[in-house]
Amino acid sequence: EVVKLLVQGKAELFGGEPGLRGVDYIFEANNSVLVAAAATGLKQSPGATTNQMTIEDFISFLSTPDAEEIIPAVFCPCELRHWQGERRLIWRTAYVPHGDMNVAVGPPKEHFEKQFLREMEGGARDADAQNDENFFALLLPHRFEKIAGQSQIPVDIYQAVLPDLHRNPEVLWVIASGVNDRIFDQRGARAIIQLAWREAELSHFIAFLVDTFMAILFAIIALLLHDPDWKSAVWPRPICLGLAAVILVRKIFHETLSVMGYHAHGKLREHLLSFGFAGDAFRILITAVSLLGLAVAWEEFRTAQPLQLVFALAGFARWLRVLNNLKGFESTGKPMLPILQAVPATIPFFFVIFCWFAGFIHLYYCFGLSHWWTSMTALYRLGFLAEISMEEILPQNSELWRLWVDFVMLVMSLSMSIILMNVLIGVLAESYNRGWEHRERLFLLERSRFLLNHFTRSFAWSRCRCCGRRKVMGEEVVDYVWYAYPRAPSTWGDISADFDSMDMNVHEKMSELRREMREGLQKVIEKSQEPHRASDTERKIDDMRVKLDELAEAFKERSW
Repeated sequence: EVVKLLVQGKAELFGGEPGLRGVDYIFEANNSVLVAAAATGLKQSPGATTNQMTIEDFISFLSTPDAEEIIPAVFCPCELRHWQGERRLIWRTAYVPHGDMNVAVGPPKEHFEKQFLREMEGGARDADAQNDENFFALLLPHRFEKIAGQSQIPVDIYQAVLPDLHRNPEVLWVIASGVNDRIFDQRGARAIIQLAWREAELSHFIAFLVDTFMAILFAIIALLLHDPDWKSAVWPRPICLGLAAVILVRKIFHETLSVMGYHAHGKLREHLLSFGFAGDAFRILITAVSLLGLAVAWEEFRTAQPLQLVFALAGFARWLRVLNNLKGFESTGKPMLPILQAVPATIPFFFVIFCWFAGFIHLYYCFGLSHWWTSMTALYRLGFLAEISMEEILPQNSELWRLWVDFVMLVMSLSMSIILMNVLIGVLAESYNRGWEHRERLFLLERSRFLLNHFTRSFAWSRCRCCGRRKVMGEEVVDYVWYAYPRAPSTWGDISADFDSMDMNVHEKMSELRREMREGLQKVIEKSQEPHRASDTERKIDDMRVKLDELAEAFKERSW
């Protein structure tokens, strides 16, 4: 609390020599509570407190749990002024076509202040006028036009004090790490991801098309291997193998650039130990083995079971890659991710059901009625599918065990097929509801991982000598993140809430009710403290009067 109040009171955090600044002592304490308190103080401190912050300071704040309020602290409110004839205009309203916010990259606010002063003095617009117009077209679209059926709404405009946040791989690394998923509730973080996606969307869409085409090629090769009508066709083989090889080389090249980019930022070890890299490496390896084997011994893949298994796994991995790419698109990612999030929640349930299932297998197998594998598959059909006949579970000439087999069928069907399977449905529904409540966070987290890979490869590509002219982290032109966010309806006369309860599930409604209860409790506390505040104010005024009287008496004595 002391740290937060000091920072809120504009205590010097970022001034001084490196290593001796106030923020350096906070980071050296290695206390997430202190770092989060400093971030809260920076958010609540008006003025240009964060102007001296470096990108390393921002990353250190961002990588601390519960310090998500550093995001609004690095975005300062701005006024964009415009001189039109004899009138001075300040842009306070805008069309928001997508309903969330308008985002753009552009120069710092000082550039627009100079432009405004030049226009006010009657000077001509400089050479950056076209770039400025492109910037306004994204941040304040159709600002001079009246669109039928739409109206402008009040907005607040913010600019990041640090440049190129949406292209910095280290910033994206911290965001994509998921160390604090509440980061995605901040408008600044959403603006960073939205701008980065605007630059990486085409690349991701191409990757999706290429991976889908690769999966289709593997499906065609499977038809050429096993379908009676396609086996005799020889000419499609080299075409399919050649196209698949080109796509594989492209993927290997991209992975090489990723390794180079992560190495340049000191994140190579973490990247190599991640599940994403392990999955990509396995997919590349098994695809390369399949293509090489098909090119050398096509006929062997029709008869040899190990080779058939390798090719089958390669095709399976290709379709999983297509599914993974779909998570980056908003239209498919938001509905998909709660489903995928619900699956791991069933792991504890399957630990319970495995022991129950194993006990029934042991009980039934000890009757000596069938092979152990036959016993396991029969009880699986009984317990999970509830589809089995008495002839399958009780062989002929085994009437001695009829009573015990009936007992196993009765208890297992009641306990597993009815009770535990319905519990599983409840577990999945509860987990899916939690995922649906936080679908926005899940989606932005997944998209930030795609953006991290894209800009890491772009950074490595820009470091190549053959591509020296291309700049991803531009040194000549520095871009800042801007966003225009609609104000709350209660600030411009509409007291209705900005959410529709009909679109919310139980978890979202409960979260919204908890938020309203916290806000109501805070208001009650503030009202209850008002008399104490009034009495404190009166006491301070009396003390000031006494001091003024003492000063007046002292002044009279001196003048006398």
